[in-house]
Amino acid sequence: MVYDLESAMKNIETALELEQQVQEIQSNQDEPMIITKDKVFTSTMLTHYSIKADCARNETTTLFNLRKALGFLSKTTDERQPTEALDVISRLYTFAYELLKPMSLQNTEGTTGKDSEKLPILIKASEWLTLALKELDSHSWQSAPEVSEDHGTEIRGSTAELKVKIIRALAYSFLEAASFEGGNQDELQRKGEQALEEALINRPSQALWLRKIQLLSKRKQMGSELRTAVKEVLKTAPFDQELVNKLMAVSHKISEERLVAYATFLIQKSKKTDQMSNQIFSACVIKADPVERSLGDPAFYTIILASSASSKTPNRKRAQNKSTPNSFTNMPQNDPSEESKFQFLKEAADHAILANSEFRLGSDCAFMSQTMIWHRGDQEYKKMRFDSAAEWYKFGTHPIFVETKEATFTKLARKAALSWVNHGNYELARNSLKNLPPQGYNEAGTHFLAFMIDSAQGNELPAIQAIDRLMSSLDFKPETLLYAAQQANQRGLQNLLHHILQKTLEATSGATGTHFIQGLDMVILLRSLIRIDLSNLAIPHRNRTNDEQRILQHYRAAKEMLIQSQEAGAIQVSSKDATWLWKTAFNTCVGATNDWPEDLVFEFFGLTADLISLTRKIPTSLEEAQTLTKHEIHCRFACLAGGMTQALNTDREDYRRKNLEQPLLNSIKLLKKLSQDAQDTAPDGAFLEKLSKIRACLCVWEFETYSMGNDWQAIRYFMEELELNQQSQAFISTQVTESIAGIACQNPSLPTELLIFVLEIIDRQKEKSINLRSRWLRLIIDLELSINSDEGALRYSNEGLQLIQKYPDDYPSDEANWILAKSWDRSIDLYSSQNIIQSKLWCEMSLKWMELVVGGRAYEDMMHRHYRDLLKLTATLNSNQPLL
Repeated sequence: MVYDLESAMKNIETALELEQQVQEIQSNQDEPMIITKDKVFTSTMLTHYSIKADCARNETTTLFNLRKALGFLSKTTDERQPTEALDVISRLYTFAYELLKPMSLQNTEGTTGKDSEKLPILIKASEWLTLALKELDSHSWQSAPEVSEDHGTEIRGSTAELKVKIIRALAYSFLEAASFEGGNQDELQRKGEQALEEALINRPSQALWLRKIQLLSKRKQMGSELRTAVKEVLKTAPFDQELVNKLMAVSHKISEERLVAYATFLIQKSKKTDQMSNQIFSACVIKADPVERSLGDPAFYTIILASSASSKTPNRKRAQNKSTPNSFTNMPQNDPSEESKFQFLKEAADHAILANSEFRLGSDCAFMSQTMIWHRGDQEYKKMRFDSAAEWYKFGTHPIFVETKEATFTKLARKAALSWVNHGNYELARNSLKNLPPQGYNEAGTHFLAFMIDSAQGNELPAIQAIDRLMSSLDFKPETLLYAAQQANQRGLQNLLHHILQKTLEATSGATGTHFIQGLDMVILLRSLIRIDLSNLAIPHRNRTNDEQRILQHYRAAKEMLIQSQEAGAIQVSSKDATWLWKTAFNTCVGATNDWPEDLVFEFFGLTADLISLTRKIPTSLEEAQTLTKHEIHCRFACLAGGMTQALNTDREDYRRKNLEQPLLNSIKLLKKLSQDAQDTAPDGAFLEKLSKIRACLCVWEFETYSMGNDWQAIRYFMEELELNQQSQAFISTQVTESIAGIACQNPSLPTELLIFVLEIIDRQKEKSINLRSRWLRLIIDLELSINSDEGALRYSNEGLQLIQKYPDDYPSDEANWILAKSWDRSIDLYSSQNIIQSKLWCEMSLKWMELVVGGRAYEDMMHRHYRDLLKLTATLNSNQPLL
């Protein structure tokens, strides 16, 4: 409080003058004078105590002086009270108003104080106001006296206006006090409502009606009072955003049973002025000013609230929809059906667009309305009323909500399509997807719904295309593939199911697999794919090119899965599942040998062998382990045979450029180790015999691999090891050595010395074939002569001579004739070159062969004649005489 010293001094002087006048009146015994001055005295005393109340330093002194002033009002019987009396009562109101003002400001600003501090102030203010109202009602007043300006424009006016203000303040203090817990809460509430009703009767206002609406909205039953209050507040001015916001705030506190009726009366506007003659919503829709037009948003949101409030009566019969164009006030008020409420809502939105094609709800209101629509659609969806749910979701894409189109329309339209799919109306579902915003067409959810529609109709090709688009979407989630596979399986669409499982495999494994799907069992996935592959292979007259490649891909994925399960332990694969994989692979590749291309068959055998090898690492019985080893050897042998065939059909330059030698050698070494282990543990005699043949082939293939790669040093080491092991290893038979010799002789790049080395080792084998050895001798003799090694050629010619002498009947005649002719020709050539000694030795060799070869005697005279000449020349050489 601010004190003015000058005003205070003036008040004191005035008070002293009044005290002096009081004393003069009391000392004067003139009765007529008293009667004449009684009215002046009363006014003087009222002014006196009013001034003392203004100067009081506390509430008690103020109230004491005001009560003293009021005491003078009862001393007069004049029906006309002085002006100062009304001033005293207004000061009571002003003092109580000042007490209530801080709390009113706190409520406006949203701040709160302690209840223990507020309640006494409210009670005190109500007592002062009650006193002021009592004094005001107990006297008669001049028609329009002017009151003081202490409270400014708030209390200026007639006694009726002062009375209205006192009653309004009383209503506020009683109702606020009743909001606090206490023993007399009901009594305070009753007095507050009574004061509010009296204030509305004397002078209704927008604030008073809003106060009454707030009170009525808290009651359990709506009643006609709330309807009337809503009607009346809409008649008041100003009709602006603040009023609508306050009404909307009240609407949120009204229970669902009363929303329909409340919304009906909210949008109904009685005629008062030209601007308020139409209904709130329809009037706002046609406004040119965007600010005025936006006032319709809360009204429409309330319609949404009312229409989306579901009935609590589960067995209520639905009434038929009734068309009521161009009206917003036709909503049924007596227990409306679900269809009629939705129809009312839809017509309200349609009429708004018809009335003003540019009208759009604000983004905030549109989003809140669509949220309520989505919630109602979800309720219908959960109740499996899919057609109704679809209509609600579809309504969420109404043009009236276009401000939020980019954020909400796609989701609502897709949910509508999903509802139609569940309802079985696929055309409406497809139409729902056609109305999506541009960005919605490239989202995963849209492509998945397209898949559901096509798969439900059995259209496999469009459904496959939808899955491909789904996986290329930026928001693709691989988990959706599992649900898609489930849908395809339930509908019996095998091609579609195979495609989905294939895409799932590609997305989760291999070099391109970047996704992880929680709960995906890779074993089940691969087994499902392989089963479909096998069923496709069994279809006659089917183009199997893609099937063959796919099944190989799936077995490769199975191999990677087994590797991961054993190395990282991320996937658990049982022995049963692993056995199923390799057995189906083995049976498939055996059956494919007649139909598939050779390269795929051989690759399939190698892949099957890898599956068996990985299965062998899983603990199992001894018998099962032996079975696995047998099958792995067979598969690896078949794969190696194919590899050798391909290598032999490849040009030598390409062979070396592609480095085909090392993979073949690795396979040979692995198979040799497996064979050796199997021979040590296998009790089966028949298998041992097969194993011996396999090892013999491996021996030949290893030499042939070195030969194709021109690895001469490896050939030398191989032949030395072969010579060491041929006594202990039964599989190194004559057939093996013959094959090696044949390979060596057919390689034109093989150095002669190395070829001789190979053939010499082979020739030292115990079991000798006369026919084959005669051919090798011929080759060696020819090789020795090619390097001008007459000594070596004569040595092998002599071995041949010994062999034919020992086996005259078995020695091939053509080989004998060749050595005879070769010996004679070599002797003649050396004679021509004047190498008499070597010529003589070769002539002697030819004479020996002449005697053993059938028909050789025909050349006897010629050979002897030449030999005699050589002897003469030899004698001349020995006597150191010059030759002719």
